Amino acid sequence: MTVEAQIDRRATHLVLPNDVIAKIGARPSEARRFKRSDGRRVDVPFGPIELTLGDQTSKVGCIHAESGASPAIGDEALAPFGLMVDAYTGEVVSIASELLRSQGVGRPAINGR
Repeated sequence: MTVEAQIDRRATHLVLPNDVIAKIGARPSEARRFKRSDGRRVDVPFGPIELTLGDQTSKVGCIHAESGASPAIGDEALAPFGLMVDAYTGEVVSIASELLRSQGVGRPAINGR
């Protein structure tokens, strides 16, 4: 099943609505407590789901959201694929390239240095 999802730099896990999860046939394995953006803490159904990005597949933790919720992909869902969300731009980038950049490899010269 193909699902379009937004990359959400505020999200940690994969978030899928219950109606989509029901079509996949997955079930939550536990309830996890999460802090919502409004500060409330809620217990939410949570469990593993197989996620495929490109030609790679990995099991990732998935929040089972209310039916009709917007699917979203967070950092922990991207990590098994060697990807992360750039905190400044919101773009999906390679973890390896970000590590190199953080070590000064590939940074542009500043004031001729």
